[in-house]
Amino acid sequence: MRINVYRTKDGAYYGIDEQGREWGGFKPSMFTGWWDGYLPNGQHKEFFEPSGDPLRVAARLWGA
Repeated sequence: MRINVYRTKDGAYYGIDEQGREWGGFKPSMFTGWWDGYLPNGQHKEFFEPSGDPLRVAARLWGA
């Protein structure tokens, strides 16, 4: 399954799959390399991904 990652004007990212389902979103934290992730079930995750690459961040959050 493919998830498309989009960036909003305020610098946050969100993902939508091919069927139009939302996978949640993520945005950079105040601390370098840390991210705040939000899943569709309302769960919030804080995680570390030092690369800063949105596709790697998405893979870490959604387990791809």
